[in-house]
Amino acid sequence: MIALYSLWNMGDADNAAGFNSVDDLMSTIKLSMLQSRKYFSRIVFVTDTIGAERAKEYSLPCTVVVAFDELDIKPTYWAFAKLIAMSMMKEPFAHIDNDFIFWQDPHLYISGFDFCFQTVEHFSLYRYYSETLDEIRQRSPALYTRIYDRHVAYAYNCGLVACNNIEVLDEWLERALCFIEEADTIAGFSSLKGCFNHLLEQYIIALIIHEQGLRANVLLTEFDRNTKLFTHLWGGTKRNDIHMQGVKRKISSIASLN
Repeated sequence: MIALYSLWNMGDADNAAGFNSVDDLMSTIKLSMLQSRKYFSRIVFVTDTIGAERAKEYSLPCTVVVAFDELDIKPTYWAFAKLIAMSMMKEPFAHIDNDFIFWQDPHLYISGFDFCFQTVEHFSLYRYYSETLDEIRQRSPALYTRIYDRHVAYAYNCGLVACNNIEVLDEWLERALCFIEEADTIAGFSSLKGCFNHLLEQYIIALIIHEQGLRANVLLTEFDRNTKLFTHLWGGTKRNDIHMQGVKRKISSIASLN
């Protein structure tokens, strides 16, 4: 299985993707790839020219594919680049976010399922889904009707997207693109303070899995929280200097063993 990473810099050479610096971002990607090569057959990094240059500078252990230079999508919809990277794959893969690091072999969770994700996010706990859907309902009832299914009041956290059923990817991409195209017709939608990128990547796939009766697994449930399996530096944790010092020390310790 391929370990897949993606990074769209949107033409910004200083893009740090939520980290305090480009160095923090690239160091975290490097540590993640160093760990992933223990568990996956090869590593592919889909990016743009800026990302390819960074990959060379940081000696990332991967095959680089430049595919995002001509991406004609508003930066508002940054999650769409990740869907494009996944749709390019011709064999099973695990897309690993740039702030996600495996410490143990995940294949026990992945094998035998169409998809495996980080965890399930129920709308009752993650209120920003409902808040964003409510705003969509107010601005475009028609889009709301198409995007929301009351039987699927949850999404999958896509810090990890392990996919054994690659035939589903085209539909995921197409439905996300339709969502973007219709959303762009709604006045003020691109400035909406919501989680529509989470809808693009995390809710649409939950709908598809539900509709097609596919088998999905997660790394973490409410009852089994094996935090030794991985680290996901989400939100402000990736801007914590102590965490970043730990990332760089770990890279140095791995280098000293080689």
